[in-house]
Amino acid sequence: NASMRMNSFTTLGKGHNAPCLPITPEEWLAARKDPKLAALCERIKASHNASQQRKLKSQLPVWTPRCGAFKGDHRAEVDALCQLDRLMFDIDEKGQTDRVLSAVRMEGEQAYIGDFEVLLIERSVRDGTHVLVKPLRLNFTASTTVGSGVNYLRLHLKDGTFTRASLCTIFRPIGELGIPKYGTYDEAYKEALAPYIQRLNEATGLIDCPEAYQLAEELYRENEDRYVLSADEDFRELSYRSLRIAYDRAVMIYLMEGCQWSEEIATFMRWLMEYDLWVKLYYFSDELWDIRQREKRKKTRPGRGSLLRKLPDRFDFSLFQAVYQANGHTSDPKDLLSTWMKRGHISYDETTGMYQKKRRD
Repeated sequence: NASMRMNSFTTLGKGHNAPCLPITPEEWLAARKDPKLAALCERIKASHNASQQRKLKSQLPVWTPRCGAFKGDHRAEVDALCQLDRLMFDIDEKGQTDRVLSAVRMEGEQAYIGDFEVLLIERSVRDGTHVLVKPLRLNFTASTTVGSGVNYLRLHLKDGTFTRASLCTIFRPIGELGIPKYGTYDEAYKEALAPYIQRLNEATGLIDCPEAYQLAEELYRENEDRYVLSADEDFRELSYRSLRIAYDRAVMIYLMEGCQWSEEIATFMRWLMEYDLWVKLYYFSDELWDIRQREKRKKTRPGRGSLLRKLPDRFDFSLFQAVYQANGHTSDPKDLLSTWMKRGHISYDETTGMYQKKRRD
């Protein structure tokens, strides 16, 4: 059943900045069957103009859970920053609803996908998928070989993925033989861990740990002193996230210990930061250095020149895309076309699908 459960917070509006009014499942299905909607979706699909696409999408009916802050019946800009009591995953890839449904398991009358408690699964008007769930505490661990891990993260050293990941590794002690064993996780271990997990599950609201915050400020100052002595930009950039990772874990342990701070937690927090920094610099310092040197060399090179001058007076999207990519650009080409149109450099003929340069006096 694609509509597993409809809730009172289901709403309908036009675009993401339009009023969201409560609706029934029947009203939502009726809105999706409107023939004008099908034509509008085809126009969006056929358009290569980013500005035009945004205008067309603003006319779409929008299903959204009333899950965040509203201002004057509009979704507030701070919506994404609020701690919500539910989350919605919007899967834009078409035709995935049945695949999502196949992953659902039922426990009594409650549906789950993995550890997510599912409130609703809905097929969107453009054949995407909305999955509404209750938020959960997610502890995701990925394990791989050193070579595979380095090869993957090498591609993400500057996009935020690398700095946000908490890395660890295992070195086999010299002379050790046989299969290494690093712990026994039996029923006795689970029982000993149970009260700590229970404290985590029962936690609500803001958890304030002034000792962890004070230590974080101390470690930040220490890292800044180390940067001044070393002038190592990579260390400085990595230190911010490594410190945040250590702080978050220290607060979690503080909570598991019944909100009792100890020197052991302080020592562990410092070690966590140092360890995360050590692993990242041990495996990736050469790559980070090479990236920084390439960035410095780029600053001394002349620019690529005007892309617009490399195009004929009239051109279509396929020609523009070819020239755009041939000049080493990898971002969405529609954004640049939209900027050119806003600044009056080109115009667009919807009938022919051609762009025309404008003569500038």
